[in-house]
Amino acid sequence: MMRAGHASLAAFVVGATLASATLATTSCAMPAPPARTALVYGISIYDVSAGEGAAGTNNLTLTDDDALAMKAMLESRGWTVKAGIANTQVASESADATKAAMAADIAGLAGTDGQVLFYYSGHGTHDALGNSYIIPFGSMSSYSDMVSADELYAMFQAAGLHNVIAILDSCHSGGFVEEGSTVDAVPPIYGVYDNDGDIAYTWFVDSLGDAVQGYLTYSAGPKYVTLSAAGSGELSWESSVIGHGIFTNAILLAADDPRADLDGDGYLNTSELYLNCAAIIDATWNAANADSWDYVDYRKQYSDFLPHLSGTAREYALWETQ
Repeated sequence: MMRAGHASLAAFVVGATLASATLATTSCAMPAPPARTALVYGISIYDVSAGEGAAGTNNLTLTDDDALAMKAMLESRGWTVKAGIANTQVASESADATKAAMAADIAGLAGTDGQVLFYYSGHGTHDALGNSYIIPFGSMSSYSDMVSADELYAMFQAAGLHNVIAILDSCHSGGFVEEGSTVDAVPPIYGVYDNDGDIAYTWFVDSLGDAVQGYLTYSAGPKYVTLSAAGSGELSWESSVIGHGIFTNAILLAADDPRADLDGDGYLNTSELYLNCAAIIDATWNAANADSWDYVDYRKQYSDFLPHLSGTAREYALWETQ
C-alpha cells in the first residue's frame, strides 16, 4: 500500500454457488449461519525507529486504522475476530502481526467447519518472477520472511480450512488471485493511460473461459475466494482525507449501504462486494487520479487501479444487509 493525499463500498458467511459464469448474482435460500471466524491484520509501522508515516521509512499511516475498523464492522455482524496490529514503536507489541503469528493463527483454526475470513492491510510487493507477497511486521528485508500467495494458500490447506475468503488491501495483491480463477475481466494493470492496461475483449474472453472452467470443476476446485485491492502490477493507496485505504474504505461503505445487496436477497455476497468496490473506486479515486503517476520499479506507474476477484463457481454470503 502507498500513502496518498485523497479519495473515497465491500465484506455472514454461508456457502453459496455462483450459478453463472459471469458476475451476475441470484437469490438463494440461506441455511442457518455457520461459525464465522476472521483473522484481521493491519501493519502501519515497519521501522520502529520512527512513527507512523514517517518520511524516509516504509511506515504507513492508516493500515492499522483499516484493520481496527474492519474488526469492529465484522464483530458487529456476528464474526469472531482475532486481530494482529502493528502500530507502535515497541517491537514486542507487534508480535501478533508477524509471519509466525499469522501462521500460528491459521493453524489454530484447524478443524473449523465454518467460514474463515483473512483480512490484511499493509505493504505488498512482488519479485522479479512476478510472485506477489504481503509483508508482515518484521519481514521487510527478505522475501523469505514475507508471505507469498503459495504460502498463504498452503497454510489454509494445512489447517484443513474449507471455506476461506481472503481480502487483501496491499500493493500487487492481484498476484494472490490465482491464475485460471479470475472472474473479473480486469487486466493486471488497469487505466486509461496504461497501454497494457486496457480492458480489452481478450481479457473478457479469458476470464469468461476461467469462470466456465471453474463452474465445471466446482466440486473439485479450491474453496477459497480472494478479493484483492489492486492488480498484480498495480499499487494500492491510502488517503489521509478519508482516513483509510481506498479499498478498505469501499468495503466499509458497502457494509453500511443496503443498496449494495444487488439481488435483494438480504445478504451481501462476495460478488456484490467486488462489484460495489470496483464501482466506487472507479467513480471516485480513479476519476480524480487517472492522470497522476510516479516512477515505481523504474517505470511510470499510474495511480488508478481496480480490485480483483477470484473464485471458481463459488461465492460466499458475507453478512446480512442492514
